[in-house]
Amino acid sequence: MKQYFIYIFSRLVLNIPAFFKFLDSIHQQGLRIIYYHMVSEKKHKYYFNNSIDSNTFKQQIRFFKNKYEIISLYEALDRVKQGILLNNCLSITFDDGFSECFSIVAPILYDEKLTATFFLLENSIDNKNLMWRNKILFIENSISSEKKGKILNKLHRTEGIAITQNEESLLSVSHKWDMSKKDRFADFLWDAADLEPLGSWLNNTKPYMTTDEIRYLTNNGFDVGSHTRTHPMCSKLNFAEYKDEVIGSLDGISKILGKEIDLFSYPFGDRANKEYEKKIIKNSNIKCLLGIKSSGLGIITPYSWERDLLELDFHEGITRFLCRPIKYKFIN
Repeated sequence: MKQYFIYIFSRLVLNIPAFFKFLDSIHQQGLRIIYYHMVSEKKHKYYFNNSIDSNTFKQQIRFFKNKYEIISLYEALDRVKQGILLNNCLSITFDDGFSECFSIVAPILYDEKLTATFFLLENSIDNKNLMWRNKILFIENSISSEKKGKILNKLHRTEGIAITQNEESLLSVSHKWDMSKKDRFADFLWDAADLEPLGSWLNNTKPYMTTDEIRYLTNNGFDVGSHTRTHPMCSKLNFAEYKDEVIGSLDGISKILGKEIDLFSYPFGDRANKEYEKKIIKNSNIKCLLGIKSSGLGIITPYSWERDLLELDFHEGITRFLCRPIKYKFIN
């Protein structure tokens, strides 16, 4: 029922000029940042079902191009420094660094004369590793329910992970994990599932961009930033772990690419506590810390900027985008 209501409402919004104009007037009060992960013509076992195809992405981008001034994050940062308002400005970002960013996304944006920032997982560049949640999704989509039950029991016996009686999803079990052990547990499940060896799978599948591809993007008008080393929930880290995931990844990606990287987006939009953030900001050249909660407009400090997910069909994605400021202004 909820999805049906959203479906109908989203189509009404874009087809009733007065309603659209009202929503449009609210969201022009400051910078909006949208984010995606995957644009692909096919579904991947290692990714969620909400990826969008290139036609939907083009529709969304052309809509925004007609309504906003689309600028890079660096342009937005420069304007903030100069005291220039960012009303009716929008920036495009992508998380995780999947290979489609190079093969599908960048060509579309280049043809539209637009730019974007790609936030990379340091440990996944050049397909050195598959992010732990994507490992779990791939396992989930590759084995039977019976096999899943067996490897969950093995995880419980070997690692002491609590499994409830009706636990069915490997992903739901992973929510309980200590972030320092997430990669070890994910690798344990991969091996227990008797899948193709991970190194061989990565070499054959190549889910992420390579260093050469990333360099090509940065030489052709696109920017990159860090999305941590291993995609943890940052609120669950101690300061040493948080510093390594943020500053360590910025330094690591800078070394790989041979240029300074100073933009950062939080995995899951899960911010660390304010004291941790203050220490990081004070002791580094980091320029922004991006979350994923569209928490009101007109926020000036780039360390508190938030983003909107657009990995939805055209009508629903645009409608949610237009309505979120109202939600956070009047409901939250």
